[in-house]
Amino acid sequence: MQQLAEKLLKNKVGSIVAIEPKTGGIITMVSGPDYNPNDLSGAAFRKNYGKMVLDVSAPLLNRAIKGQYQPGSTYKPLEALIGLNEGVITPRSGIDCRGFYYNCGQPRKCLEKWPGHAANLRLAIAHSCNSFFINTYRLIVDNPKYKNTKDGYAAWKHYMNAFGYGGRLGVDLPSENGGNIPDTSVYNRVYRNAWNSCTNLTLGIGQDMMLVTPLQMANTM
Repeated sequence: MQQLAEKLLKNKVGSIVAIEPKTGGIITMVSGPDYNPNDLSGAAFRKNYGKMVLDVSAPLLNRAIKGQYQPGSTYKPLEALIGLNEGVITPRSGIDCRGFYYNCGQPRKCLEKWPGHAANLRLAIAHSCNSFFINTYRLIVDNPKYKNTKDGYAAWKHYMNAFGYGGRLGVDLPSENGGNIPDTSVYNRVYRNAWNSCTNLTLGIGQDMMLVTPLQMANTM
């Protein structure tokens, strides 16, 4: 699997991570572009290292544990689980999306616009409906069981942290990055305490300030 991953990533920029679900053990971890370890030994070490440091493709960066990316639609199944657990959606929940989400003023585009593509949760996941998952995020943080949006957001963040987002997983490799799931204090500072579920609604589709590593994404799945 490691050899296959290296072959798939040859001449590409990115990362591949595979883990054993029962143990969490890492089966495969590849970061591209890579380099020949022999180039960092011997008399040519300084010369080769200097070239790698200046290389814009960053071959010295282990993207699997240090690359921080917006997860985008890979996050949506996780949000579905959170929404189900919070009781704000059911497997039968749907939304009438015709290509845009209109409920927060400025329309947010969805890649699908044909009627019925998000008629229930299974279809919404299959067609990666932005409107459905933006709305699900808002239902979670605006859940009436919480006193206000900020308390609802804190509950959502707790789920994210429990799935391994927003902190280091503790892999036995140096320099692991923890990604970013902002605390309420961040939004309080940026928006001077005047924010609600419409302010950061693209968190519902894995965007806004959300950042995760490939290792975190594999671990969450």
